[in-house]
Amino acid sequence: MRIAKEIFVKPLEDDRFVIYSPLLRKVSVVNQGFLSVLKQASNLDDIPPEQLKLFQDAGVIVREEDIPRPQFEPFNPTTATIFTTSDCNLRCVYCYGNAGEEKKTISLDVALASVDLVVKNALKLKVPRIGVSFHGEGEPTFAWDIFTKTIEYVREEARKNGLKARINLSSNGVYSQEKLDWIVNNVDVIGLSIDGPKDIQDKQRPLYKSSASSYEAVMATVERFHQENFDFLPRATITKESAGRLDELVRFFALEVRAKKVHFEPVYVTGRCLITNSRSPKPKEFSENYFKALDLAKELGIEVRTSLLNLDGIKNSFCGATGRNFGLTPEGYISSCFEVTSKSDSRSDVFFYGKYNPETGAFDIDEKQREFLFSRTVENMKACQDCFVKWSCAGDCLAKASSEGDLFAQNEYSRCETRRLLAHKAIEREMKKYGG
Repeated sequence: MRIAKEIFVKPLEDDRFVIYSPLLRKVSVVNQGFLSVLKQASNLDDIPPEQLKLFQDAGVIVREEDIPRPQFEPFNPTTATIFTTSDCNLRCVYCYGNAGEEKKTISLDVALASVDLVVKNALKLKVPRIGVSFHGEGEPTFAWDIFTKTIEYVREEARKNGLKARINLSSNGVYSQEKLDWIVNNVDVIGLSIDGPKDIQDKQRPLYKSSASSYEAVMATVERFHQENFDFLPRATITKESAGRLDELVRFFALEVRAKKVHFEPVYVTGRCLITNSRSPKPKEFSENYFKALDLAKELGIEVRTSLLNLDGIKNSFCGATGRNFGLTPEGYISSCFEVTSKSDSRSDVFFYGKYNPETGAFDIDEKQREFLFSRTVENMKACQDCFVKWSCAGDCLAKASSEGDLFAQNEYSRCETRRLLAHKAIEREMKKYGG
């Protein structure tokens, strides 16, 4: 055990202080005497024995096992994410991949080879379930034949090998009736992109070369999902224009979409944003409106989340982009990042760590590149060391950091400020439960 270095202190009134211990996810109120002992202590021997338990309860003392340090593991994925196409039936104003500008589609051979690999690994590792997800810079269902044939193959291979299979789809929800019929009978869960009421949805997510409404189309899909009791999770991208309407969005998703959960994600300026001038919400505006939305959500019985606030757990890397994701691009490359799906993307040199080999029918893996990606942890990011959200943020999104030219750099930008504002407010609200 040792005295935690990652302790953050905020003064209150009446000679009291808030201590936040992110490694142990504890918030405590202490007096000046406690703080004085803590400031003078360099190791556990400096803490009076009779006060040791008090310091442990406050989260000031940690064990080495409290610090997240995942081990690098061999490449044996039992889940695959397939980016079927870069084409799309929408032209969302903020699309990070400029979907529809290029029209690349994955080969069926490549898609099926990824299924073979996860089945093989599941049997080798004695894992009872495989997972196959469909994602991408484009709309996955736009490559309909590849999409359906791959799912049919997943189901058959899972059946033959005594495995369970879970099919996930991230989608814009704009389908013909025939395609919608097939989806509700063959997909397990959908992450549904829908940005809000008609004026927001149609402005931010217009149909391509059509005056029709994407709102009408996606709401028809939502209604069918409810009729079939189909599992879906709405995700709304929040722009500068919609950030002041988060309470309205909560009502919309609770009462119109009738969702139990919704994910709000502030847009990051990249891709088509650079052409359409779509902009991120101001950190203060988003954070203030987010907590108002949380209070309303509680009243309406809907759960609201964002990737920018998660104090419930700790981690040292932001996501599976650190060499753990097995994402398959339309060109047959393996990408660890779901936002980097084209070889023409300057970040592909960082995030691509393999490629399908048509001669062998297998995948060639660059383990050194995977190890490099895995080394991107918050402990290795100098700019993050004194940030009190370092163990929940974990250095934030790799794709957005690498767009600045250095995977380990963390330049001060709006997501950092938004995270800190949200975390401060969440801690303050927690302290009110204890009279803080």
